[in-house]
Amino acid sequence: TLGSVSIVRPTITLGPGPQIPECTTSAELFYTGTTGNPDQYLIMYDAAAQAQGLLNILTWTQLSPSPLLLPVPGTVSPGVYNATIQVRASGIPTNISNATAFTLTILPDRTWTGTINNDWNTPGNWSCGTIPGSGTPVIIPDVTTEPVLNPGSPGIVNNLTIATGSSLVISGNTLRISGMITNNGTLNALDGTIEMNGTTPQVIGAGTFSGNTIKSLIIGNPSGVSILGTLNVTGIVKAESGNLSSGGFLTLESSFSGTALIDGSGAGNVTGVVTMQRYLSSGFGYKYISSPFRNALVSALGDEI
Repeated sequence: TLGSVSIVRPTITLGPGPQIPECTTSAELFYTGTTGNPDQYLIMYDAAAQAQGLLNILTWTQLSPSPLLLPVPGTVSPGVYNATIQVRASGIPTNISNATAFTLTILPDRTWTGTINNDWNTPGNWSCGTIPGSGTPVIIPDVTTEPVLNPGSPGIVNNLTIATGSSLVISGNTLRISGMITNNGTLNALDGTIEMNGTTPQVIGAGTFSGNTIKSLIIGNPSGVSILGTLNVTGIVKAESGNLSSGGFLTLESSFSGTALIDGSGAGNVTGVVTMQRYLSSGFGYKYISSPFRNALVSALGDEI
């Protein structure tokens, strides 16, 4: 009508909803832009989020530059929680934006801190103060004290992520992995055993391990495991359940200290081409050798001698 004034509501455009590891006490809510010059905001969580202790921000709060820092109780369980944000320009306090929805995701990750020492099996070295379990993704960031899995209880993880500049050493123990390995640092299992025990197909990528070498490998995945790059084993390969597809990349090493082998007592098989080394000590006299593979001829060794 004549003389009416049109007021346009302010808006805020959010980035992806924050995702943080369990036991983290804050989250960053990014926004990419606003209209209407808002300078204050409110946040409302739904009932499920409030039941976990996430608190509404019901007092108009200064809208700082992106990101907004949201307090999160360290006791919130892993899950996806729903919330909304509203903004306003304090100069026109009754002109409030429509509610913009976002989600806060709490991931079941355990992050290595190394707060106490380098022992994997010390709870105080992990976020939440608990050692990872079979369903737990593990993140090892670049920190001053990096983890060593020494003899004792085996290490158990779901996904394993090693950050650039960081490392994990497995020495005289076994690391059981039910998910993926993302190694941007160093994963040393020269004196350790890797057990792949997922339920969906798993892979061992090229360059996953230091020197492309591990001591022993156990396959406990009925869906199978595939090797995608050079992998040398100095101890034992055992397919307890599910098959190991070598892809032509598997070598059983042999040296003066011993020769690697395939333990055939498991229910699975090793498929594909496998290179089997045979160490021969120096000295005069005859060396008697034979093929370690069924249905293989000694003549096949001719091009290796």
